[in-house]
Amino acid sequence: MVIIYRVQSAFYYSLTFIFGLLYNKFYVSKIKSLFTFSILLFSIKLYFLKLPIWNFL
Repeated sequence: MVIIYRVQSAFYYSLTFIFGLLYNKFYVSKIKSLFTFSILLFSIKLYFLKLPIWNFL
């Protein structure tokens, strides 16, 4: 279970890194990008909580 959690968190970090690179290309303000990051990660966590794979964790 710990391994799955680490893979999941690494997936979150890679997604934030990719979207951070995209936001730096478009020169969006840092506050707005951080706000979007938090919303994005929260929605991804909700999506993974709805999946039956993560229910037993």
